[in-house]
Amino acid sequence: MIQLKTLGVFMKNCIAVANLKRICFLAVLAALIFSGCLKKSYTYRNIETETACADKGGYWYNGRCWKGFEDSQLIAEEVDAYVALAMREAGNAIMEINGISYPVVYANAYPLSGREVEIVAVYQTDSQIATIAIQMRIKNLEEGKTSKASAMYIDHDVSKPHDENMEFVVAPGTAQALVISIESLQIAFQGNIPAAPGTEELNFKFKLTDSLTGMGNSNLTVEGTQAHLSGTLGTKTYAQIQSLIANHPEVDTIVFGHINGSINDEVNMHTGRLIREQGYTTKLLSDSDIASGGVDLFCSGVERIVEQGAKIGVHSWCCVENVPAESVPADHPAHQYQLAYFT
Repeated sequence: MIQLKTLGVFMKNCIAVANLKRICFLAVLAALIFSGCLKKSYTYRNIETETACADKGGYWYNGRCWKGFEDSQLIAEEVDAYVALAMREAGNAIMEINGISYPVVYANAYPLSGREVEIVAVYQTDSQIATIAIQMRIKNLEEGKTSKASAMYIDHDVSKPHDENMEFVVAPGTAQALVISIESLQIAFQGNIPAAPGTEELNFKFKLTDSLTGMGNSNLTVEGTQAHLSGTLGTKTYAQIQSLIANHPEVDTIVFGHINGSINDEVNMHTGRLIREQGYTTKLLSDSDIASGGVDLFCSGVERIVEQGAKIGVHSWCCVENVPAESVPADHPAHQYQLAYFT
């Protein structure tokens, strides 16, 4: 047995996700790879029309031609189909342990540094929820490349809040990663965790996909005229709000509990749109604790109620070419959807 607080850097990012906003893994990956090549200028000079900007490969916004910006925001007409497909794909995700398949209930990828990235996959057996965490070099994230990585088994769901003094069974191991696709984020892993005190030898296989990394693990329960929401927001949350609207017309208020953020900001904005269009009140209790994308979603309520003692955590988003929001020009197109959402 080992105390969680002794695990060190290897697990810090997936455990401290409450302090992070969901940022597109591929965008972060690109930023880390190309961080030494930041552009000093964000716009093309002497381009005065949208047609000329398109010919240059730029993005026309606010009367200027912007370099290196790709608009990947989902539009309202596309989001239902996007969520439905992601839910199906995530529902089929499995973790194979010693030849037995178990459902993956949460997965994500976190940059640890300019050189490494950590992938966590939480899976559920008949008797427990556990985590496989893998740490690999960013330089090995090349399509078609197979590489070695380190692995770790934790007999706990690292995506959920916990007491820092709780003790867990932790066992190190090794893994092999095959990058199937970078564009759609598909990486196949297989590995071995040798037997250790508290756990048997584990041979594992699973595949990380973009659908999994954006899913989140939010929980929504209905009590009378209120729905109680907690967890990490993502694609799953949008589907939960859809179901709430369709099946519980008596609900008029969404109560936010502990929400550490969103791991799919594009979908989270549309979840907020559903809440606003339905006319829901959003509410924080005295022991509510929300941060990042949780604050975005709370703000979508037509009426917003905050009891004294509630905790609200905010921060700027990240990033454009490894540059945080506060350092990006105020009229940059990367700001447009946040501005539209809050105005």
